Amino acid sequence: QSGNSLNNIEESIVNKAGEKKWLLTTKVPLKEEDGRVIGLVGISRDISERKKIEESLRLSMERSNILSKATNDAIWDWNLITGKIVWNEAVKLFGFTPEEINTDPDWWQHHIHQEDSERVLKKIYRYIEKGIESWQDQYRFICADGSYKSIFDRGFILFNDEQKPVRMIGAMVDVSDRVKLQDELTAHKIARQRQITEAAIMAQEKERAEIGRELHDNINQILTTTKLYIDMAMSEKDIREELMLKSHSNISDAIEEIRILSKSLAPPSLGDIGLKEAISEMLGNLNNSQKIKIKLRTNGFGKVNIQGNIKLMVFRIVQEQLNNILKHSKASEAEIKLVVSQENLNITVTDNGIGFDTRKKVKGIGLTNITSRAEVHNGQVEIISSPGNGCTLKISIPV
Repeated sequence: QSGNSLNNIEESIVNKAGEKKWLLTTKVPLKEEDGRVIGLVGISRDISERKKIEESLRLSMERSNILSKATNDAIWDWNLITGKIVWNEAVKLFGFTPEEINTDPDWWQHHIHQEDSERVLKKIYRYIEKGIESWQDQYRFICADGSYKSIFDRGFILFNDEQKPVRMIGAMVDVSDRVKLQDELTAHKIARQRQITEAAIMAQEKERAEIGRELHDNINQILTTTKLYIDMAMSEKDIREELMLKSHSNISDAIEEIRILSKSLAPPSLGDIGLKEAISEMLGNLNNSQKIKIKLRTNGFGKVNIQGNIKLMVFRIVQEQLNNILKHSKASEAEIKLVVSQENLNITVTDNGIGFDTRKKVKGIGLTNITSRAEVHNGQVEIISSPGNGCTLKISIPV
């Protein structure tokens, strides 16, 4: 009717098998010399596969757009040939309007914190130059109001048939809250480590003071008395034998006191005799020298192999708590329970002493040392006590 040709028209047909096919068709009118149309000449090419690919791509783009709207990640697409960067709507998380965003890479680069800029740019351009497929980095990015957000940025490089980078697609994730939490945890960890160090130093000073007091008040007195006996024996012949016997006895007492003091200070050979045996030996010495009855009960030590450093820590905790009991509790009886399960080593030390109010600050650093030692190994500490009702110390250590 019109006499005009139709070029590259997409037509759908159904073939003999009932399948829908797409054709790309051009139709040209066949005319007589007088211009009258007497027929058509056409050519059609099967483009069904191309249409499938286009439909798949359309659905993919649709999903990408939906995902872009659903996520808070700022997605970017950097054409490495033209140098232009396209951003999705989520870039508004930095406070910018679409009109304020520039497709030039300089816009992004100028909004990286100046302390991070050189490092980030050197790395990303090195990856592009060397054709490294995946890039990621963390840096601070300036917002529209001048504040900074901590960003985790990740990009993937696409290559052409000649394996040259032509495009880079990535996403910026706001990790400011996570970085803030990590900084707080780090600060808390440093503060806690400082407390542990201070407690360790205080424990060392306390230990030195106790050694000095033991040497001065006990061993030094014994040796001073022995020296007087010997001086007298050198001039008093009549009582020389009696004085020498007393000196001999005093020296034996001094040796025993030094042995007990050394044994309490030196770390036990737990690998040779075991934790239970080491504590039993310590209790044997205490029961012989102190007016207190101390029992030890254990269960499950054959089930789990406990590390040597945890054994030593438990020994020191028991030693420290017994020292607290002997000095402050006025108890006549105490009991130690060591129970090992598949997951925890549970320590319970109970006495029938005068107790104390756990709501008030307790003088001394014995319990502080115990808590610090347990926390080094992720242990949980509980103290149950009240005036007149003794004290129970409960500790659970993961093994």
